[in-house]
Amino acid sequence: MSRLAPDRRGLEVTESVLIEDQKSALEAIDELRRVGVKFSFDDFGTGYSSLAYLSAHSFSVVEIESSFAQNVTTDRSSKAIVEAVCGLAKRLGMRVVVEGIETEDQRDTTRSMGADKAQGYLFGRPESVETLLPRLRKAS
Repeated sequence: MSRLAPDRRGLEVTESVLIEDQKSALEAIDELRRVGVKFSFDDFGTGYSSLAYLSAHSFSVVEIESSFAQNVTTDRSSKAIVEAVCGLAKRLGMRVVVEGIETEDQRDTTRSMGADKAQGYLFGRPESVETLLPRLRKAS
């Protein structure tokens, strides 16, 4: 068993996992949830992205797909979708992460709509373990 606090454990679930074998996936999610693991619904807005997934599977976090963030400051449809998903997620007791944030305007706009967190190049680029570990060791 991990000594990591339950509120620090989390896994991301993509829609494809639920489509491929929903019964097995839900059994695994329920078992892990019992030991304190929280789940995020990753890339919401791609594929089918059924609203039924949000209500039926008790996700803790909804992660809005990056293509909506890319246009959130210039396209009213993207802005409306991000705003609606943030509002719906809040009403369902879920936190919201917006993926693909590259500018401060995107960060500020999604934050004003109710997003709790953001991911993207604005905060850092992907890096290898070989580069990351020494930096983390130095910071601690």
